[in-house]
Parts: sequence; structure tokens; C-alpha cells
Amino acid sequence: MKFSNTLKCACLIIAFATTDFLSAQTDPIAPVGERDVFFYYSEGKLVNDDRVKILMISQYIYRSKYSFNGYKEVFGFDGGDFGTVITSVTNATSERLEEIEKNEYNSKSKNRFHQIQFTYPKFVQASYGFDKVTCFCPVNSNEPSEYDNTTSSFLFKCREQLIAEYLKKGYKIVLFESDQMFERHRFAKEANLERINPLSGLLYEYYDKGDILNLTRRFQEEQSK
Repeated sequence: MKFSNTLKCACLIIAFATTDFLSAQTDPIAPVGERDVFFYYSEGKLVNDDRVKILMISQYIYRSKYSFNGYKEVFGFDGGDFGTVITSVTNATSERLEEIEKNEYNSKSKNRFHQIQFTYPKFVQASYGFDKVTCFCPVNSNEPSEYDNTTSSFLFKCREQLIAEYLKKGYKIVLFESDQMFERHRFAKEANLERINPLSGLLYEYYDKGDILNLTRRFQEEQSK
């Protein structure tokens, strides 16, 4: 049986389209606009004292370059995915916050419990699935709209709204990172996360050892008189 040239062309088009589709499904690198992204933050207060309120927030949005199959290839076991990365970064960030608490401990406060204390790190993340951005922003229960066509654009907007809400509540915004802890956590380290959309150091202070103690000292030592 002989095929017409038209039928041959149609078969070739279907073959190429199928190849492209399968390639997209197995490509370990996700398209830039569809990559998993996140940022993290934590609330800090003096124990039983609301006079000092601090929002510690990551200076950057973090972006993973891997697709679903890419995580499998990098981590080399069934179950490796974006959630695995988030868990690993959560543990690293928790360690960093504990380190900051130790740095800002006031030994001159007679009430040794009247110290700065941070909440367990919270994460806001965005992914791409079913041809749309999937995410939930904790501010005003916002979800992606039709105009949020990339994961990073939605998360950028959510972060701005989150900061604005905390400023209204009287929180001081302090930038920090937990990258230095990634070396101790395999999946945070091996994810090769990109850092994008930094918050400006001109608008918000970056954390330095002793900065928080300078804010809390007068309240802690006043309490101990």
C-alpha cells in the first residue's frame, strides 16, 4: 500500500509532536516560568512581651530548576520531589533561627526566660500544574489570578503583601538567610537553588549579630530591676 505525500506529512507531524510531548514530560529541567519557588519567614518576640516584634524574612525568593522527573534524577530515589527540598530547607532554617536566638541572648536579664524567641519557620511556595500557577498566599487568602502566569511573579506579589501586613501590625522587618546551613542538609544542598528577586537592603535591615539584642536590651533589663 502506498501512502500519499499528505498522509506522510501528517504522520511526521504527529511523530514530532509526540516526541516533543514525551521530551517535555521527561526533561529534568523545568521551563523558567514553571519552576518551583519559595521564601521563608519567622515571627520573633520577647517571651510574654509584645513591645519588640520582628519579622525575619529571607532576602531572596529561592527557585529550583528541576521538573518532577529532575528531582528523581538528582536525588536518586523514589519520593524525591519539591516537598523533600522544602523539608530540608525548613530544618536548615530552623537551625539558623536557633543560632540567632543564641546570638541575641541577654545574660544580664535577671529573668532568663525574658529572651527573644522565634516561631518555627513558615514557607510560602508556588508550583505549576494543570497549566496554571498553584499556590496559596497567607495574606487575605489570595490565590493566583489569570494574570499570574509565572510562579515567581505570584510569589513576588505575595511577599510584598505579607510584608505590608506585618508592617501594619508594628513588626520590624529584618532580612536573613539560612544558606550557610544548607551544607548540613543534603537535599537543600543538592537542589542547587537559585536566589532571585532580592529585597532591598535600603528598605530593610539585614541581620547582623547583636542587632536584635540592641532592640530588646532596655526592655529585658527594665524588667529585671
